[in-house]
Amino acid sequence: YLSHWHDDHFDMIPDIINSSIKVEKIYLPSFDYMEKGKANIQTVKIEGEYKGEYINEPYNAYDTANKMRERIIELADKKGIKIEYLWKGDQFTLGDAKIDIIGPIESNSVNSTFGKNGRPYINNHSLVAMITVGKTRFLSAGDIEKEEEKALIDAGVNVSADIMKLSHHGHNTSNTLSF
Repeated sequence: YLSHWHDDHFDMIPDIINSSIKVEKIYLPSFDYMEKGKANIQTVKIEGEYKGEYINEPYNAYDTANKMRERIIELADKKGIKIEYLWKGDQFTLGDAKIDIIGPIESNSVNSTFGKNGRPYINNHSLVAMITVGKTRFLSAGDIEKEEEKALIDAGVNVSADIMKLSHHGHNTSNTLSF
């Protein structure tokens, strides 16, 4: 299950596919929003250390995500792994767990600000999943930021949960008290 198309979330998928771990299906977010927003996702220069190496190069989040998506599709096809694309309103089960994709709120996130290299736009397109096992509800909202949290609440989406994984790595761009 991939919440959104940022490399800090999809970087290891090829390694997992090529490992001894048995993967039957990969759940991916729709790529449509990346296509809609690609003209506004700017290339930025990245300079500094990353994964133990010094880099100084241009970086475009759309290009990186698209290349990875193509690689995931190719590897999954070679290994006979199914891919299912998810969006708001989709449901599926895994064992005793029922997973409801309750966001993003498309009308908000398509108009989301792009910021540097499209970060808010891409983050606010994270899949928001409510996972229910018995009577226990677990909320996983990828990297949604404050404006998408507000959009979910304003749309009347029930985000109440017994357990919540902090959004956006616990960053202060997310996890508002009202959410």
